[in-house]
Amino acid sequence: VAEAAEGVRAIVRNRDLALLNGLAVAQTFTRGALTVFTVVVALNLLRTGEPGVGTLTAAIGAGAVIGSLIASLLVASRRLAQWFDIGIALWGLPIALIPLFPFQATALALLACVGVGNALVDVGLYTLMARLAPDEVLARSFGLQESVVSLTVGLGAVIASLLIDLTSVNIALVVVGVLCPVLAVAAWRRLTRLDRYIGVVDKEIELLHSVPMLQPLPLPAIEQLAR
Repeated sequence: VAEAAEGVRAIVRNRDLALLNGLAVAQTFTRGALTVFTVVVALNLLRTGEPGVGTLTAAIGAGAVIGSLIASLLVASRRLAQWFDIGIALWGLPIALIPLFPFQATALALLACVGVGNALVDVGLYTLMARLAPDEVLARSFGLQESVVSLTVGLGAVIASLLIDLTSVNIALVVVGVLCPVLAVAAWRRLTRLDRYIGVVDKEIELLHSVPMLQPLPLPAIEQLAR
């Protein structure tokens, strides 16, 4: 019975890992498209010229700095998967809103929100993957995830260029921008359940940490015992 229960839990964890990586693929696809959008928006939509490209990119970086400060406070949060999902949504929604507010100040604020979302995604994704994946496949999971990132970033840039050529800048921004928010809404319930599962594991980790004999063990070993 115990082996069967562990087998079921392993299947659930694998599905959760697949969901996390699927959302990460959507985020990296959008990241690739954004490398094209920052140039086109600055030159064609805002008419700010080449310096505008650097300004928009700097706004994303500034948002990422702010987001990293926020994300550092969320590592111990019992809602890490939900914050990860919010970060996924922030990767797309501000991009979709740029055509509605085609002004430089607004675009800078929206792209700063993308930077905040990037920090939330990075902290949530890598923390949750480390906590869900078995130790024997953890390195392979991270390696595969990095390979997929490289592929989808390039694919996003190509697709964004094609969309702009076939439609317009505004339509391309909306089409790509709605991808992450739609997926984030669809995944919200699953990620909420994941937070509850992680919360149960956290309680068991605290219990194991209270045992003097186990206190010298590193955190990964404690987490494995908790699972």
